[in-house]
This record gives sequence, C-alpha cells and structure tokens, in this order.
Amino acid sequence: MAPRIARTLVADLLVLTDHGCLADPARLLVSEIVTNVHMHTGTPVVHIDVAVRFARVRVAVWDDAPYVRPQLREERDADERGRGLHLVHALASHWGVTWPRRNEQSIAKHVWFALDHDGRGDKGDREGGAAFATGAGSGAPPMV
Repeated sequence: MAPRIARTLVADLLVLTDHGCLADPARLLVSEIVTNVHMHTGTPVVHIDVAVRFARVRVAVWDDAPYVRPQLREERDADERGRGLHLVHALASHWGVTWPRRNEQSIAKHVWFALDHDGRGDKGDREGGAAFATGAGSGAPPMV
C-alpha cells in the first residue's frame, strides 16, 4: 500500500467517524510508518488496522518483516531522513511495536500508535517513548 493511499484511507475514516480533529496527525504518522515499511523491509504487502473509540483512535501498520526492528535514531540537523519515529513519538499519545509470539502462525510485526482527543498520553513509563512488546495474544495491538 502506498503511503498516499494509506494516509487518505485513515484520514477519510476519521472524518467520517467524527474524529476529524485527529485526521491531520494520523495522516502524517501513517505516512511515516508506511514509508518506513517500504524503505526498510522489502515487504510487498502492508496491512492497516484502525480502531476508532470515543476518545481515542489506534492505528496499526502490519508488515511481514519481524526481523527488522524499528528504532529511534539520533537526530542530526543535516540528516534528511530518520525522523519518522521521532514524529510518531512527539505526536502520538502512545506508540509501540508488537511482534508475533513464537507459537503464532503469523509472521507479521506491527507498529502502532494511538491518538487521543484531549492530546494527553502517559509517555513517562515507556523506554524510548515506545511500548515494545514481544507478542499480542489476540494478534492485535494493545489498545492502551
């Protein structure tokens, strides 16, 4: 899925479900994550899940490259790339990466983020700003 298609899909869904105030940050973050998948994994297929709740929206981008670990890189002023996860960290209420458990048939890894209507999120108890998990029992990212 191309970043443009992904960001339009998510933004349109948020507007249609009366979450239009979250459409712009969601559009940016989805675009960054989908771009990362294409740049770093070589995965031909990208899946997107969107969970819309009353005060929170959670978006997960799935790829089939569990061996590629997304990382916040040190920012340098001269760098033109490597800022995507810094944007996710700055704008999302919560975000993280979840890998399949060893006994699951799926090989999909997902990078997910949540956006709150009030803009608040507890980032203080997550190392590096992200909640990294080794597996998601139901196969879905946690709704935090």
